[in-house]
Amino acid sequence: MHPVTERFRRNYQDFWNTFRWFILIFVIAQLCDALSTCYFMGKIGWEYEFHPLIRHAARICGTIWGPMLSFAFKVVSGVAVAIYLRKYARVIFLATATTAAFAAFYNVWSTQTNSFITLNGVLALFGY
Repeated sequence: MHPVTERFRRNYQDFWNTFRWFILIFVIAQLCDALSTCYFMGKIGWEYEFHPLIRHAARICGTIWGPMLSFAFKVVSGVAVAIYLRKYARVIFLATATTAAFAAFYNVWSTQTNSFITLNGVLALFGY
């Protein structure tokens, strides 16, 4: 059996029960980020999305389905990485949940205050 497959099988045993609260926090934070992204894009458009993959997903699939497909991808890939790196699963879930919670806050705050960071603005900070 391939070493990667063997590691997944070994790490998968009792994974859901052991990390259920971390997974729940992770999924809720990612969902808040996705829903706030839908809100953000509905108000000002997908063009202002900073993350290129989410921006392109919204451009192709729309301002609702794009962020929701990105949500599904982030949850599946996050869980897969956490299973593979089970020793660091708590850190992976909490770090990504914290980042997603901040992104959700930022989406709502920037929409309310018209204070959004654009890619061109970030590049200008570095002289590009």
